[in-house]
Amino acid sequence: MWTARDEEVAEIYRTNYADKLRFDELPVAVDFVVFDAGVNSGVGRGAKWLQSALGGTSDGVVGTKTIAAASAADPIKVITSVCANRLSFVRSLETLFKTFGKGWTSRIAFTEANGVSMSMKAAGSTTPQVTALPRPNPPRPKSRPRHSPERQAAREPELAPQPPSSTGCT
Repeated sequence: MWTARDEEVAEIYRTNYADKLRFDELPVAVDFVVFDAGVNSGVGRGAKWLQSALGGTSDGVVGTKTIAAASAADPIKVITSVCANRLSFVRSLETLFKTFGKGWTSRIAFTEANGVSMSMKAAGSTTPQVTALPRPNPPRPKSRPRHSPERQAAREPELAPQPPSSTGCT
């Protein structure tokens, strides 16, 4: 297994994703949402979802026109559109969505919520930034004893039913 130093990982993210998506030139929060989309679904898809949200030609390359359009657009509308396109894409992966859909949906929702929150904060809103989305508690399966009560008592004597005391006190 390959182990990398934090500096190496940061360089990989910078050169393979952030630079290609022109992260540093995108508006605050839009950069975060597009970067996350690029890392998880590919740079080309992330760029196309951004371009689609901006109403421009979706060629998958973030250029000067895309940067200018992103700078002029309502960042919250861009964020919600990118996330909607991303969610539509992962849902179209029917076989994989059955296995990974809950995680993908959760990540996209978290990214969208954080993006909107970051954008509002950058615009001067005092709304606190989202730190986590609540996770529903899945129902626990009914547990069945692995062993009969007698066998369980033999394995764990302290859990065995105790006979009533002769004094009537327990």
